This record gives sequence, C-alpha cells and structure tokens, in this order.
Amino acid sequence: MKRVNIRAKSILLLGDIAVLVASGVLAVLFRYHLIAGHPRSLWEFVPHISLTTTIYLFCFYLADLYSLDVQRKRDELLLRMLAAVAGAALLTLLVIAGLGWVRRSVLLIRALLVLLLIYCWRNLARRLLRGAAVSKRIAILGSGEAVNALARSMEKAPQFELVELLDDKNLTGEQLKSRVKNQNLDGLVVGDSVRHRPALLSTMLECKLMGVEVLNLVDFFEAATGRLPIFHIDDAWIVFSPFHGTTNSLYNRRLVRLIDICGAALGLIVGAIPMALVAIAVKLESRGPVLYSQKRVGLNERVFELYKFRSMVQDAERDGATWAREGDSRVTKVGAVIRSFRLDEMPQFWNILKGDMSLVGPRPERPEFVELLKEQIPYYSLRHVVRPGLTGWAQVNYPYGASVEDAAEKLQYDLFYIKNRSFLLDANILLRTIRVVLFAIGSR
Repeated sequence: MKRVNIRAKSILLLGDIAVLVASGVLAVLFRYHLIAGHPRSLWEFVPHISLTTTIYLFCFYLADLYSLDVQRKRDELLLRMLAAVAGAALLTLLVIAGLGWVRRSVLLIRALLVLLLIYCWRNLARRLLRGAAVSKRIAILGSGEAVNALARSMEKAPQFELVELLDDKNLTGEQLKSRVKNQNLDGLVVGDSVRHRPALLSTMLECKLMGVEVLNLVDFFEAATGRLPIFHIDDAWIVFSPFHGTTNSLYNRRLVRLIDICGAALGLIVGAIPMALVAIAVKLESRGPVLYSQKRVGLNERVFELYKFRSMVQDAERDGATWAREGDSRVTKVGAVIRSFRLDEMPQFWNILKGDMSLVGPRPERPEFVELLKEQIPYYSLRHVVRPGLTGWAQVNYPYGASVEDAAEKLQYDLFYIKNRSFLLDANILLRTIRVVLFAIGSR
C-alpha cells in the first residue's frame, strides 16, 4: 500500500508541464510574431521555456498544488494558484530578464496565460480525478494498546479507510474470511497477538492469495503515518530492521557532509543581508546580546554550543531551563516574528560548517531535557546516532512541541527518518522546510 496516490499526482504534474510549455510557446508567438511582426525561431527560446517551466513547477510545489486535498477545494486551489503564479512571475522576472534572453513583456504575457490555462486545466482535472483518490479499505486484526493506537492514528491517514477493528480473541478463521469478502477489503493489518492463532494465520494466507494485502502492524503504521511506533517495538525489531541512516554508505560517509558544507556556505552568503537586518531589529528592541548560545546534545551525545538570534528577553531562564510555551511572555515582539519564519535559526549555518550539525536531521535537544526524556521515552538515545539538523522530518510533520508527550511524538518521526534516510528524503524535507518558512507555519 502506498501512502499517496502517485497516479493522480503524476497526471497533475504532466498536465501542468504541458500547460506551462504551451503558455511559453504562445507567449513568444504572441509577442514576436503578432505584436512585433518579427518572427523568430522557437528553437531560440528552448532554454528560456525550459528554465521558466522549472521555476513555475518549483513554485507550484511550494504552494502545495500537488496535494490532492487542495486539488479538491476550489477556493483554496485558486488562492494557491494565484500565489504560486505571482511568485514564479517575480522569480522569472529577476532571473530571465537579468540574463537578457527575452523582453519583460513576454514574461508578463506568459504569467497571464499560465494563470488562465492552469485554472482551466485544474478544474478539468478535478472531474477526471474525482474517483482517483479513493481510500484503500482496510481492517485491523488484533487486540491491545498497539492496535488501539493504530486505529486512532488512522484519522490522520485519509488515504486509508478503517472499515473495521477486529478483535482476534473470539474470531474464527471462517468468520475472518467472511468479513474480508463481505467488506470488500483491500488490506488486512495484523497485530502481534494474532501470531499465536494458527487457524487465523491459515485464513490470512488464503486472503493473501486472493489479492488482499496482509501487513504486520508496525510496518503498516510506518507506511501510513511516517512514524515508528516506539512504544510497540522492541530490541529484536530494531536489530533486524534496516536503518539506512546508520549504514556506512557513500551517501552517509561523504555526500551528506559535502552537501552540508555547500548548503551552509550558500546559506551564510545569501542570508547575509537578512541576518544583518534581524540583528539590527533584535538590538533595537531590547537590551542584551544579539546572538544567543545554548548547550545542545549532538552526534554520539556530544555536547556543543548552538547559536541562534536572541528571541526572548535577557535572562529569560534565570530560574532554570524550561520549554517555550504557546504565547510565552518571555518572547519579544521581534522574537515572535523571527521565530514564525525560523529566522532565529540562521546562525546555525555556522554550526553546520563546524560539523556540529547537518542540514537535515533530528533537532538537537538541551542536555537537561535529554536526561529527563531518556528516562521516560524508550529508545530516545537512538536519535543521537546521526548529526542533529537545522531542519528534520519531525519539524515538517509535527507542530512545535513543549512537553514529554510532544517529544515522544517527534521521536517517532526522527526514528522514521533515521531508518529511511536517503538523498530523496533529505531533498523532500528541505523543500518542505522552504514551504514552512514561506507560510510561517510549524514553529513558535
């Protein structure tokens, strides 16, 4: 079972590419053939159309236009399209006009055509894909807290429809087979308690041969939620499961560090002016240093100094370390703004260059909290087997947390990241982080 409807998203993407290329060709024809009367070969504009199409697709992604939920909501879709086209038009104006490839009028005509054609195409796509995103019908077989926790989590997994929760204690093989047929199930998720029921195992084998997918609870929980259920796994499961983030692969040994150095250097160069403006704003609003350093726990539980712009009043923790709270009175007005857009974290590019951190990884926690969390949350120390990150899988999937319960939820995302670490997953996290920063969500 796949977590997303790849077919539907592929149709949207291919349709968008066709519309963007067509709008580029029409804009060139309109400007140079109809208005100017000086026909030029379309082959001259292939680099221009290719680059601008890429810019538009990037902005569409940032605006979340490939979310099937957004695609189904007409008003929200229109607002996001307006924002994406406006952003792409501005970027193409800065990049393409600066290169002198085409006149600015071509870019303006292109933007108007894109908005018109994309709106028409996406409305057509809504009808074409009306039945494409049907949820997969599943039943959960088993008993205990692990099964109940999975059932609760299904409310946040719209790609699956939980048809029934089957208690295996009083269920016969024939009853299970009948339920699977009558409910027209696509999949059956099985808890650990079922392994001790040979009759049910035999029936599940029959169901599997009939085309019904059978998955164990932990694997399905991971696929459906992007998390690892830390309270329902054990040492044996971890030992025999591949954790790609800990392997001695070329990506982990060399490429991650190379990407970190290049990304951090670029971040410091591009962010020089914004960081200067933030520093001035912090200094003007309240007394105290502009930069704030804090001890954090990193790779192999080594403690290092993390740097950030000060977003709270001076001596905010004179009574000891405490988690930031919703509406925390210690946060300054400038601090609230820079926290919303995560600008307070920009000095950590220096931590990345030093090797204390990576661009992507679990967020580093304070030593005082680490000792507390290790006592209360199983496998908390596993998050320290990779370098902590400026952003991470937990940060783009879970709101800012300020409790032990929040830390446990975020650890489930962190362990999913460590288990499935790859270049594509890191790239996905970085792109989603850009979206979070642009829309000021997911932090406080």
